[in-house]
Amino acid sequence: MDKRLRQKVRRDPSDLRDQYYTPTLQPLGHRFYGASYLQGPDNGQDTPWCYLVRDQHQDGSCAGHALAHLIDIQRFKSWDNTTHDQTGVSADMLYTMAQRQEGGQEDAVRETRDRRTPEGLSSLRSVVKAFYHFGVCPEASWPQGSQDCTLNVERAKHAKSTTLGAYYRVRPYLNDYHAALSEADGILVSAELHAGWVDDAVDPRKYLGHAPDQQGVIPRGRPIVNSGHAFIIVGYTDRGFLVLNSWGLNWGGYDGRPGIALWPYEDWAEHVMDAWVLRLGVSAPNAFQHSIGQQGILFDDRTIKSSSSACHQLLGHYAHLDDGKHVDHGSYESSITSVNMTVDQLAKSAVRRPVVMSVTGSLLGMKQAFQVEVKRSQAIKTMGMYPYAVFWCNDFMESSISVLSHLFQEAVEKVGPHSKNLDRVIERTTSGIGRAFWRDLKRSAQIASAHSGGAALRGAVGLSTGKDGHAAHMFDSFAAVENVDLHLVVDGAGALLLGNYLLSLEDAATTSTEKKRRAQLKQNFFDRVVSLNLIAPSIDFADFHKAYGPLIRALAKKGNDRALLWVPSEALEAKLHVGYYSHSILDLVLYSFEGAPRDHSYVGMSRARSKIAEKIAMVGRSPITSLPGLQVRTIEQPDADRQYYLQTDVNLNAECQARILGILADIQKKI
Repeated sequence: MDKRLRQKVRRDPSDLRDQYYTPTLQPLGHRFYGASYLQGPDNGQDTPWCYLVRDQHQDGSCAGHALAHLIDIQRFKSWDNTTHDQTGVSADMLYTMAQRQEGGQEDAVRETRDRRTPEGLSSLRSVVKAFYHFGVCPEASWPQGSQDCTLNVERAKHAKSTTLGAYYRVRPYLNDYHAALSEADGILVSAELHAGWVDDAVDPRKYLGHAPDQQGVIPRGRPIVNSGHAFIIVGYTDRGFLVLNSWGLNWGGYDGRPGIALWPYEDWAEHVMDAWVLRLGVSAPNAFQHSIGQQGILFDDRTIKSSSSACHQLLGHYAHLDDGKHVDHGSYESSITSVNMTVDQLAKSAVRRPVVMSVTGSLLGMKQAFQVEVKRSQAIKTMGMYPYAVFWCNDFMESSISVLSHLFQEAVEKVGPHSKNLDRVIERTTSGIGRAFWRDLKRSAQIASAHSGGAALRGAVGLSTGKDGHAAHMFDSFAAVENVDLHLVVDGAGALLLGNYLLSLEDAATTSTEKKRRAQLKQNFFDRVVSLNLIAPSIDFADFHKAYGPLIRALAKKGNDRALLWVPSEALEAKLHVGYYSHSILDLVLYSFEGAPRDHSYVGMSRARSKIAEKIAMVGRSPITSLPGLQVRTIEQPDADRQYYLQTDVNLNAECQARILGILADIQKKI
């Protein structure tokens, strides 16, 4: 069997979130040949479409080549040929990033060409999502067949100039296809192939033996099992659609056009699988963050939009961990390599910009958390600082929230929504699952933040022998960049991740070499960190004092406002709730998930409940245990007339975030 007929793409699964293309009332012609450069020679000059035709060879990357074809057509159509060099986009980048949407491998494998598989992609949706999140660079930056499959800084910057604008799924209706072609010049399509696709009739070197009206026309052929293939449709006639394939110039030949064949309508109706139509976004690489939110700035209390933010809006400015390790697939992947590239860029930059590192909590799912950080990043950039976000438990939050919601409803059904005992019933009902949830969260923080060779962490489940945790590597790497100040902004459960890292720096090493290394890492980190802001951290005072005490004492020597703890006012805290639970998420975690007595508290609770002032005074009797310079600031309720608030109204409070950025700006002026 011809290798080109092997399955490279499968049918898209149904998704109720898909938006479908709706035809307009624009008149349609009897035939459509797409863009002008697909219509044949002009004044005796060579036609540009010949160089458009791609050849995937034996690679399973048809979806990447098909989408690259479609992008090229739209780019070339919009260009003034006298001022632009007509170079194609990288099909390899589109295909590689689409594969990572579906599942990744280890860094050493996934960043070389060896990781590419002949099976192709699970569906067209993956390559469309990859283009949405990462854009695409020119083929010159990522050439076909390149052994280096790393999305490096140069490629990522180039890719921001060619991004996805609008995109719609196309229903398999003939009129919808015709209208979409007329409006957008091309459709990304997948279909099941048959032997007719490799018949002599569609080989320009051999089809002269066929009747003229059959040359370049895909004939009927023997069915082939599992033969999904991606390509684009660029026009139509009264007989069928014009297909632009990625099998080189020795395929097709319809109407004298190498690379293009006629796909009869009856064949289309029988074998088509999926189709997407799209428009490119405006080439404005630095503008897209301004459109996030109704006022284009971070600090907005409005509901977060449901649509996801494109990854390229924060590329180079985030790390994404789950279960203690980098997430190497999906829309928001990261890796040790990506962290190293960011740090390398900071080290090489002629302008030393201070880094604002946001260590997020577990209140939001990954999509929402990413949107928040995209907004925050623009506010930080306008201050001349470098934003960097650390997502580490958001995926776990997404998978757990549905289970907890079910348990909440179960508790309500037991005693009713208005029972005075409802809070206690919810705590009892969720305690089992919640305990496991919180235990796994703490374990993930420990794995991610641990250094190899530590006595206390030796044998910790999930920690690779001889390797530092991925968060530890990240913190260490940023701290190793000389003359770059590091501001830490930590909210909620993010205090667990950073706290475990700080404990690991203090942990007794098992060898003298490791002891020296750990001492140097601690010195680097304490030298680079110039401020610490903790927003409602979900950690008790004993653990907080043990983990953060040394850093707070070091910051006190650098000046005022270097270590700040932000907590809700009593009025705001009294209005916090979680669904039917009439207290904060911190209460639920502490009293249900951790099973703590009622007289216990987190330092992220209100001053009155945490007794934070008294506890700071108590440990302040000795310079070894004191927390000098630690200041407690209050987060007030935005609207006194509002009946309820969520924990996100504390952790993402607009006024609090703005005040923090103002404080950071003042610190930088004094450094």
